[in-house]
Amino acid sequence: MLEQDVKTSLIRLINEYSVPDDNLFIKINSELYIVCAKEGSTDEERLKLEELHKYSHLLQSSRDLYLKTKFAIEMAMKYCETIDPQRVNLFSNELTKGEFECYYYLEDALYRIEMLWDALAQIYNIYSGKNLDAKDIFYKRFFKSLEQDESASALLNVLEITAYLSKNDDGSETHHRLVDLRNTTTHRYSLSVTGMTGVGEENLRVRESEVSLLCAICSEFNGTMYFMETILVRILEDNKDYIEQFGEPLHVIR
Repeated sequence: MLEQDVKTSLIRLINEYSVPDDNLFIKINSELYIVCAKEGSTDEERLKLEELHKYSHLLQSSRDLYLKTKFAIEMAMKYCETIDPQRVNLFSNELTKGEFECYYYLEDALYRIEMLWDALAQIYNIYSGKNLDAKDIFYKRFFKSLEQDESASALLNVLEITAYLSKNDDGSETHHRLVDLRNTTTHRYSLSVTGMTGVGEENLRVRESEVSLLCAICSEFNGTMYFMETILVRILEDNKDYIEQFGEPLHVIR
């Protein structure tokens, strides 16, 4: 069901950006890492070490989430290719095995991309120095607050992120389309079901085609991962000297 040029374009989108493989753990030797500040460390050193560990945790969690989201998209793409376009009837809820499996992974990717946005906000929570309680971070509200803070708005990509999330003409149409779909599937009905909803103004809801959803999800994944990769690369670069500084005095020579 996927034309070759479309498939090539989607593969490029999901592979263009990634989470770096580096970590911010401070290595002592090949098996050991620093987990706390050494005795006699200054308050500044303790705070910096704590920050590095927070970054390390978020970096690894983001990488895990990135890989799982990409896997879900790749599986959706695989099953999308098995669908016979001659048999697709968007007004019928009798799905083929390929359609069912494709929708399953599309929905999985849809929710994981929202988790990537939340992870990005957690990273910026540290990067901006706000250090709010993690449970109080909601990505749209958080980035809006950074935009309104003169010092924070100058941070890497903050204005670009808020523009992307905006509902104005500068915002991403795909992002808001997928947000609406997530809200719809959470509160009202399934992505893969056509029917008379009897809910709100939308009395008849026709399910979207798998190809249309797949293209939108790949585009949104690409946009999200651009912001994720850019800030993590900057954080790794900014903290390279600190890692060497903390690790060198405790390096074990074998």
